[in-house]
Amino acid sequence: MKWVFTLTKMSDAICISELRMDRRTFTILCELARDVGGLKATRNSSLDEIMAIFLYVLAHHKKSRTISLLFHRSRETVSRQFNLCLRAILQLHNILLKKHEPILDDCQEDRWKPFKDCLGALDGTFIQVTPPKEEKQRYRTRKGGSAYDGRVLRDAINRPNGLKIPQGSYYLVDAGYCNSEGFLAPYRGHRYHLNEFNGHRPEKAEEYFNMKHSRARNVIERCFGLLKGRWKILASPSFFPIKTQLSIFSLMMEKDTGGSNKPDKHDVPYGRGKNKHFWTEDESWALIRCLQEMAVDPLWKTDGGFKNNYMNEIRRIMMQKLPTFTKEVKHIDSRIKFLKAKFHDISEMCKQHYQKNAHR
Repeated sequence: MKWVFTLTKMSDAICISELRMDRRTFTILCELARDVGGLKATRNSSLDEIMAIFLYVLAHHKKSRTISLLFHRSRETVSRQFNLCLRAILQLHNILLKKHEPILDDCQEDRWKPFKDCLGALDGTFIQVTPPKEEKQRYRTRKGGSAYDGRVLRDAINRPNGLKIPQGSYYLVDAGYCNSEGFLAPYRGHRYHLNEFNGHRPEKAEEYFNMKHSRARNVIERCFGLLKGRWKILASPSFFPIKTQLSIFSLMMEKDTGGSNKPDKHDVPYGRGKNKHFWTEDESWALIRCLQEMAVDPLWKTDGGFKNNYMNEIRRIMMQKLPTFTKEVKHIDSRIKFLKAKFHDISEMCKQHYQKNAHR
């Protein structure tokens, strides 16, 4: 299938942008899911396609209706393959789960040097879910909610297969947790957050400790930010059943939270900066045809160029031409700039079309 080949075989840039990993990592994950997780190809779907569907849903948080159009599969097939792949990937938890090692005396990273035997940082984060109507009361938000940090941690420790901390090791935690065996919290009643030290040096030993503690513990907050930026299914309410949502969140936390706040090479930048959204050949040609049509339409083209709001009109036309088109105005603008820079004939072509139309 051409779309699956484009995603998984054409280039690392496309694979990272759309599936959040390079081609080599994708191949390894497919092999692990097959050999360890028991995932099998079907008569109509290859292993690559099943894994690509699974990762695409997690990366872009698209509903089965959109995925079925992209991969030319029925919604029932998409749903079945997603759940099969999820169960297979969960079998890899012993491989994917990063086991933290305690900080040693010879640690060279300034952030962690003061915390010998520390395993890393621990914190909680809120993820939006869509619970059944009869269970909504259990899933309240932070304000007035019942799932405060200490309660969540206590539940994690008391479970039969819960959190176990080796003797002599510990995690850094914020003031929302108790200072107890296995958990090192900051001094209360003293400055703690890094922005409180901007231009103001620590005045007491407690403040100096808090500054070092905050600098190291801040890693976990950055990890959560990177995680939600990479996998969009964590950034907005999911439409899966609640049990499936919990399995997905457990999987994402196992695989992607670690002890460093440095974004790895597979992180896709969001916000300002170079646009990394991949355009298919069909999308590029559809965009060029849109420009051609608007270049000869006096409602949108004037001697001074296109009228205001023409980008929104292009997006509307593109969505009519391609039901699977999901890019925003900023992505269209970036693509047009790229086409103009690479192919000067496109700019001239638009002008010529307008001039021909004016002479008629």
